[in-house]
Amino acid sequence: MGSSVTFSEAHLDQLRSLVEQKTGLVLSTPKMRELREQLTDLLDADGNINKFFQQLNASPDIQQGLVNKLTIGESYFFRNHPHFSALKNEIIPALIQKKEVSRSLKIWSAGSSTGEEPYSLAILLKRDFPMLNNWDVKIIATDINTDFIEKARTGTYTKWSFRGVDNPTIHRYFTERENNTYEIDPLIKQSVSFSRLNLSTIPNHVEPHLKHCDLILCRNVLIYFQIELATRICETFSDCLNDGGYLMLGHSEAFPALRDLKTVYSHATYYYRKEQAAAPPSRPPHSRMSVVPGLGPYNPDKMIMPWEQQDPPVPADWDNPHVAVSPRTSFASLDLEMRSAIEQDLMRVRDYSMDGNLREAETLLNKLEATDGKLDFRVYFLKALIADQCNEPEEALTHLKQAIFLNKDFTIGHYYQGIIAERFGDIIAAKRGYRNAYRLADQLRPDAEVSEGGGIRARILCEIAKERLKELELQNEQ
Repeated sequence: MGSSVTFSEAHLDQLRSLVEQKTGLVLSTPKMRELREQLTDLLDADGNINKFFQQLNASPDIQQGLVNKLTIGESYFFRNHPHFSALKNEIIPALIQKKEVSRSLKIWSAGSSTGEEPYSLAILLKRDFPMLNNWDVKIIATDINTDFIEKARTGTYTKWSFRGVDNPTIHRYFTERENNTYEIDPLIKQSVSFSRLNLSTIPNHVEPHLKHCDLILCRNVLIYFQIELATRICETFSDCLNDGGYLMLGHSEAFPALRDLKTVYSHATYYYRKEQAAAPPSRPPHSRMSVVPGLGPYNPDKMIMPWEQQDPPVPADWDNPHVAVSPRTSFASLDLEMRSAIEQDLMRVRDYSMDGNLREAETLLNKLEATDGKLDFRVYFLKALIADQCNEPEEALTHLKQAIFLNKDFTIGHYYQGIIAERFGDIIAAKRGYRNAYRLADQLRPDAEVSEGGGIRARILCEIAKERLKELELQNEQ
């Protein structure tokens, strides 16, 4: 048992800094407070916090214990069904066709947590692609949390890990044991290798066995890194992929514009394919900025002006491509010259953002907020994007609420609220955001471009929001 002494705010900040230094993981102050009691368990019986910090700095084992306490292990089999639909119907068939000569596949599950993701992949391959039985298939799973790795290696799970999994799959690949636990089929267990890996180190060095992959999954991990490190990790993933290989990130993570990767959309989700001899990028290949998570690549040329926006419900005359839309925001009350000046500043903000110059972008947005730009919902939307990319989701949520206050029919704003609320585990608020986004997008022409969506069509946003609502229902199953 640990001591009754608890960590002060200063101690929590010190722990947080140390974790970021050692692992690259950025944990919010609320998360550290939430874990305060578990962190206290790390102390000796005498509760000497100074002694603990001395030991922590000197002992890799104690550092690992701290990391194990702080990293999140929420997972379940076939989590995010759109991803597995894309894998089953698009990605794996394409890889089989491409690799039919070598008859080999290498898959890397990065940030594999307690093993549900790589085992789901193994089950998918075994169940739906029997032709792979005679192939050389490697599934490599890595995570920084050694407790998670040990649990994954046991292959034993409770019913909680099977939300949304059909009974035939459970009965076929798991054996029920005592205490309502289920042990995975030994052949599936043997098909996955687990090892510890600190992802923050791979931009500097990648072990040979992680190179030349055909598929890499790194879902819901990059949101815990600073933008610069997350981008370098993505670039390393790209380097580790074979031509024609695929990268799949989490639905709540922004999609970086990487030079060698082409964004693909299917089954209500986005993912990447590595292209052969890709052309050099027009912008630096390190921009995750100005991208709404889950909506694919941001296209600054696909912006709709607030007086032209298509967010409000349109009349039934959907065949008329020139349906007039009345202004819905207070920004429309400004004169044309002032609107034009604000528009030019917002274009500069996007340019700064796309080039990774976040300070310049934020400075200009603050100037707009202090003047007539305070009436433009896009100012707060872009401030939300910057705050989110700087690992300040609470601040991002505040800005989004202001954007929606100025434009209650801001479809992308409601969707983005759902994303952030889901990260916080606020399922009720997340559902509300996704429902509002679905309702508003469903009132548009299916091929209409949604305001501030970077070119996304209403039909696609409806598909994505609908699937997020389904996934949240699964997460609440008991």
